[in-house]
Amino acid sequence: MTMYPTDQELEQIRTWDLCDLVGLFDFIKSLWTYADVGYWAQHERKYWLDTGGLSGNEDIIETLKERSMFWMICWYSSKRGGHYVFEIPQHWTDWERETINGGAMTAREIVEKYLRDNGYDGLCGEECGCSIDDLMPCDYDCTSGCEPGYKHLHDDKCQDMECEGDHLDERCWCMRTTREAQP
Repeated sequence: MTMYPTDQELEQIRTWDLCDLVGLFDFIKSLWTYADVGYWAQHERKYWLDTGGLSGNEDIIETLKERSMFWMICWYSSKRGGHYVFEIPQHWTDWERETINGGAMTAREIVEKYLRDNGYDGLCGEECGCSIDDLMPCDYDCTSGCEPGYKHLHDDKCQDMECEGDHLDERCWCMRTTREAQP
């Protein structure tokens, strides 16, 4: 147990290969202050982490938040007071086995698989959105703030957002994090 992760250890978390999420959680547990006395719990692929307000643990969480791909895949819930729950999805562990045993996928393919498997239409950020069919046209330049999203036909809620169509007609759409209400 350490009381505070080093800059090198935080950098390892930032650059950890997401093909090895179990290994990443094992590494984080080795750094987690008081993991052995109730601030860390695990059952199969689900992890409960309590920061206890300790700055080292808080820094690990902040570093994980910087990894938007990790957060999109593993974050399950969080509550005020430093309580976080993460889960490695079953399809991800299946994908890990496939990747370890064969060909690797690109980050774009990983995101596309996750979005399709979970019923999303694409990604959305503060100033942009992209559909699964034209995923990450920015070549990852602006994806750090992106979240899974749903396509919405242009309406008055889109007027302050950049519309992803050539003109405001039935083909014009925007991406939002909330699903459109079904009539």
